[in-house]
Amino acid sequence: MAGVPGLCICEPFGMWHGLYIEMKSKGGMVSKKQDEFMVALSERGYYVEVCCGADESILVINEYFGYG
Repeated sequence: MAGVPGLCICEPFGMWHGLYIEMKSKGGMVSKKQDEFMVALSERGYYVEVCCGADESILVINEYFGYG
Protein backbone atom coordinates (compact mmCIF):
# COMPACT_ATOMS: atom_id res chain seq x y z
CA MET A 1 0.00 0.00 0.00
CA ALA A 2 1.38 3.39 -0.93
CA GLY A 3 2.78 5.34 1.99
CA VAL A 4 3.35 2.43 4.39
CA PRO A 5 6.90 2.40 5.80
CA GLY A 6 9.07 -0.50 4.63
CA LEU A 7 9.81 -2.02 8.05
CA CYS A 8 7.30 -2.72 10.78
CA ILE A 9 7.99 -4.29 14.16
CA CYS A 10 4.58 -5.15 15.60
CA GLU A 11 5.83 -5.53 19.16
CA PRO A 12 4.56 -3.00 21.69
CA PHE A 13 7.21 -1.59 24.00
CA GLY A 14 6.83 1.01 26.73
CA MET A 15 4.38 3.67 25.63
CA TRP A 16 4.53 2.62 21.95
CA HIS A 17 2.22 0.24 20.05
CA GLY A 18 4.97 -0.75 17.59
CA LEU A 19 7.80 0.57 15.43
CA TYR A 20 7.74 1.66 11.79
CA ILE A 21 10.90 2.53 9.86
CA GLU A 22 11.00 4.00 6.37
CA MET A 23 14.32 3.19 4.72
CA LYS A 24 15.86 5.80 2.42
CA SER A 25 19.18 6.15 0.68
CA LYS A 26 21.28 9.18 1.54
CA GLY A 27 19.51 12.19 0.13
CA GLY A 28 16.30 10.19 -0.39
CA MET A 29 13.06 12.03 0.23
CA VAL A 30 9.85 10.89 1.88
CA SER A 31 6.84 11.19 -0.44
CA LYS A 32 3.75 13.15 0.54
CA LYS A 33 1.80 9.88 1.02
CA GLN A 34 4.58 8.47 3.18
CA ASP A 35 4.71 11.62 5.29
CA GLU A 36 0.94 11.62 5.80
CA PHE A 37 0.92 7.92 6.71
CA MET A 38 3.82 8.33 9.18
CA VAL A 39 2.12 11.29 10.86
CA ALA A 40 -1.07 9.22 11.23
CA LEU A 41 0.91 6.34 12.74
CA SER A 42 2.65 8.66 15.18
CA GLU A 43 -0.67 10.21 16.24
CA ARG A 44 -1.94 6.70 16.99
CA GLY A 45 0.94 5.85 19.32
CA TYR A 46 3.51 4.24 17.02
CA TYR A 47 7.21 5.05 17.04
CA VAL A 48 8.09 6.17 13.50
CA GLU A 49 11.50 6.98 12.02
CA VAL A 50 13.14 7.50 8.63
CA CYS A 51 16.56 5.81 8.44
CA CYS A 52 19.42 5.85 5.95
CA GLY A 53 20.98 2.40 5.93
CA ALA A 54 21.18 -0.62 8.17
CA ASP A 55 23.41 0.96 10.81
CA GLU A 56 20.97 3.78 11.46
CA SER A 57 18.00 1.43 11.55
CA ILE A 58 19.79 -0.84 14.04
CA LEU A 59 20.36 2.17 16.30
CA VAL A 60 16.66 3.08 16.10
CA ILE A 61 15.58 -0.50 16.85
CA ASN A 62 17.92 -0.65 19.85
CA GLU A 63 16.62 2.72 21.06
CA TYR A 64 13.02 1.53 20.68
CA PHE A 65 13.68 -1.53 22.86
CA GLY A 66 15.63 0.48 25.43
CA TYR A 67 19.13 -0.74 24.51
CA GLY A 68 20.40 2.59 23.23
